[in-house]
Amino acid sequence: MIKKLLLFILCFGLTSCANYKNRSNLSATNPNSFYPSLGIESSSIASNLTSSTPTSSIYYQEVESQLDFREIVNNFDSSYSNKNVVALETNYLKYGTDSFQDDQILVHFDSASRQSNTINNVPVINAFDQNHTIKYVELISPSRFDIQIVKFYLSFWSESDLLRVGKNYFVGLEYFLDGNWIRDDSIDLHDLTIGALRNDNDYFEYHLNAKGVRNIRLVFDLPNSSGNARFGIYGITYAGQERFINPSEQIQSIKIKNEVSIVHIGETLKLEVDVSPSYKDEISYSSSSRAIACVLEDGTIYALALGKVTITAFNGKINDTITFDVVYENSDVSKIIQEPVYFVGAIPEGFIAQFDELSFFNNNGPLNFKSQGDTIYTPIYDNISGPTIVTLNLKLSSSSDLDLSAQNIFAVAGLSREGQILETVSLSNIVNLEFADLEFKFQNPKICQYKIFFEYKYFQIVEETWGTYQKTGKNYCLNYLTIAQQ
Repeated sequence: MIKKLLLFILCFGLTSCANYKNRSNLSATNPNSFYPSLGIESSSIASNLTSSTPTSSIYYQEVESQLDFREIVNNFDSSYSNKNVVALETNYLKYGTDSFQDDQILVHFDSASRQSNTINNVPVINAFDQNHTIKYVELISPSRFDIQIVKFYLSFWSESDLLRVGKNYFVGLEYFLDGNWIRDDSIDLHDLTIGALRNDNDYFEYHLNAKGVRNIRLVFDLPNSSGNARFGIYGITYAGQERFINPSEQIQSIKIKNEVSIVHIGETLKLEVDVSPSYKDEISYSSSSRAIACVLEDGTIYALALGKVTITAFNGKINDTITFDVVYENSDVSKIIQEPVYFVGAIPEGFIAQFDELSFFNNNGPLNFKSQGDTIYTPIYDNISGPTIVTLNLKLSSSSDLDLSAQNIFAVAGLSREGQILETVSLSNIVNLEFADLEFKFQNPKICQYKIFFEYKYFQIVEETWGTYQKTGKNYCLNYLTIAQQ
């Protein structure tokens, strides 16, 4: 079956229109990429994507950004849930074969899971629920450039899922412009591969002729579906022109005037920068992690997720930086001690595991605390000077015997530099079946390290006519942890 690309052009001042275009007309300019290139030079808007010659101080070059969702599938488990995931964004200049910059960005998934059969190497979205709620996969971190071309890679779980979709569905791209999310035509679901995607050329493409698009999302709107409608989502690629600035010999100094240590998630901050001489238009900005906070060309910062981030204003080797913590609104956090660190498929560097049997849920998923006494030791921290909060993103592994699991005890102990226990906080009745943030609050300012452990796994002896056996509480899965000072 020949699949088609969806091409849409938002005509300024006119009704938007959509046309189909065969993928075979697009050429690959990046042979090392998992995804074929966007083939900008053969598109209908190639004239709008011509890079400027880098002889002036400010110039533009065509850039392609790629998200490979196979790399983040271990962040999900078999249950469908909504979550934000940090994904690696790999960026290529046009005609380049090597990435020039890798970024971390934040991606939101609705009703996503990892499955062990049919489609098992990428996140699976179930677009159906009883209330017919629209599901999204959204890039929370705005793009560094105006997006003009988008490709995405999807497959369908089964023919049965396709039959349950019904009529009047929309599956496709929405983009944010002038305060509104805008959608055009849906893709035809009959064009999707059934089962795992085996051909890198099976993608759908949108062309945007609108300026100023930085935020995009995939939409799964199935108002008449009658049951499970599951999609494997393999990745998203987007391209446009990114602004670059040649180093200027005239600029002697850059100074960021803002003095801030805390920014709340969802807030924006406009950088005030002094440049000597005054060449403010020739300043570039970068973020150490666009998954935590991103910065646009005008110096506007968007705080997105918990963590510590450094923003740099620069021209060539002349630069200045500002570092701050991003925390929740109404939080009493004064600084981040440990940025979010994930225990998915591996023990993070600097942490020590002491387990009877080290294992991860579904092999490469979250860390599985199976036995009483299973323990994780954090690194030693030198920047603690007050009360702290250890937050564990934790869940119970099974819904069976919840009454027994409610009597389990999970604990965190605060240690001195010599390993002496200074304070212990224990929690019971942890029976949430989806990941949730659990807080362990400490008062001792002399704590330098933390011990995270399965303190007590409840069991009972059951007597039957044929004999006796032991029933126990269930295991716990650890997704990530953070540590903050109050």
